[in-house]
Amino acid sequence: MNRICIFSVLVIMLSACNAGENYIEKEKGIYEITQVEAKKKHTENIISYSAGSLCDNYLVTKAYGRGKIIQVWSWPELNYIGDFLNRGRERSEFLTVNWCERGAEDRVNLYDIQNRRLRSYAVDKDTVILKNEYPLIGENRNDKSMLKPYVAAMQIGNDIFVLRASESRYDELSVVNLARGEELALYEDIMPRSADAVQYLEYNYLMSTNSEYIVKAYENYNRLEILKITGGYQIVPKVVIWGDERTVDLEHFYYNDVVCAEKIFLALHTPKGSENSIIEIFNYDGELLNCLSANSYFTNIEYDSRLNTILCYNGDSDENIFYIIDLNKVAN
Repeated sequence: MNRICIFSVLVIMLSACNAGENYIEKEKGIYEITQVEAKKKHTENIISYSAGSLCDNYLVTKAYGRGKIIQVWSWPELNYIGDFLNRGRERSEFLTVNWCERGAEDRVNLYDIQNRRLRSYAVDKDTVILKNEYPLIGENRNDKSMLKPYVAAMQIGNDIFVLRASESRYDELSVVNLARGEELALYEDIMPRSADAVQYLEYNYLMSTNSEYIVKAYENYNRLEILKITGGYQIVPKVVIWGDERTVDLEHFYYNDVVCAEKIFLALHTPKGSENSIIEIFNYDGELLNCLSANSYFTNIEYDSRLNTILCYNGDSDENIFYIIDLNKVAN
């Protein structure tokens, strides 16, 4: 393991959001990169991994294409168990498939916009079992017969979900109790946006949660946001973290993934001019704790806090390889 030592700088400013709450802005500045070794795990099975999570003793991934919807692997052995769930018009099938991040339970959550429902599954040995099914709620601003334009979802508690609705002119997070069909809170994005911008290109971001915080990682801005979930399920901004640029770059993806754990979160960052990914590790005060590089490019990461291990994958590669970084071997 090698370290590239660079002087680190943070610039802190106070701002106010549209709800009147104060939040902090920070700049990452120049940081130190720790070179780490990633152990390769080759598999004869084809890995299909557009999104995923570690659920108990399993890695579950949302598959690409029009075949089965999810793949299940044993964890940490990463032995292939099988693929499950179908697309189609039968009651048990999905017309549209969207991944739902979970921060509350070891569940596999998927939502179906056309069927207006969200389903929650448990993995049990060599199969998946349907545990709950919820109707989606929320009226579209322009057409009340339609749902809000949901583009992401997260579970933060029993029956409690955060649903992201987004269009070119607005972006909002609704906290809902789907079992009761009740909206509990609404959060409007603090990121200024142009009415002429194409949202999915310019303002799109990834989200993760540990049920206490939500972290947003922007794809085309070098920007992270830390949001706090209060006891009443209100969402308030806490910290905004900028990189060295504050302008949009539609030709570059700054962040490919973000994962929240209890006390830290990991953001998968690709600096401009680099072909390798950096895994940035922060606490929820926005302090940059470490930056890891395995001299490889990744599109997906998962974090196991019990093993203190990062699982990485490159979805742009034809190779069926998982990468494992043991943080116990990384100096603080």
